[in-house]
Amino acid sequence: MRKSFVDYLPDLFKKLLTKKVHLNFSTKDFQMTNLRPPQKCNSMAELRKEIDAIDILLLDLLAIRSRYIDSAIDLKRIEGLPARTVDRVAKVLNRVKERATEVGLDEKLAETLWSELIEWSIERESKHLG
Repeated sequence: MRKSFVDYLPDLFKKLLTKKVHLNFSTKDFQMTNLRPPQKCNSMAELRKEIDAIDILLLDLLAIRSRYIDSAIDLKRIEGLPARTVDRVAKVLNRVKERATEVGLDEKLAETLWSELIEWSIERESKHLG
C-alpha cells in the first residue's frame, strides 16, 4: 500500500490533522493547548522547558517544509522552471513580513530567517536542477 502524506508527518502533526490537538491562533498570541503560556511559567527552568518544546515543533515544521522543497525540485524539472523565481521570492518575503507584523514578531527577524530558508531552498534546488 502506498503511503499517504500523513504517514510521513511526525506524531504531533498527525494529531493536528486528526484534530486530537488544537491550535488557537490570534493576531497577538499563538497558543497550543500542550504549552504553558509564558506568563504561567514561574521559573527559568519551566520557561526553558516550553522554549525547548517550541524549538522541537519548529524543527519538525522545517523538516516538513524541506520535503516540500524536494517535491518542488521534481515539479520544477517537469515544468521547466528555474530554481530561483524572483517574483515568488518577493511575494513570500512580503507575506512573511506582513504576518510577522500581525503576530507581533520583529519584521526584520522574520525577513532574515525566511531569506535564509529561501536561499537554502534555492541552493538545494539548483544542485538538483543543474
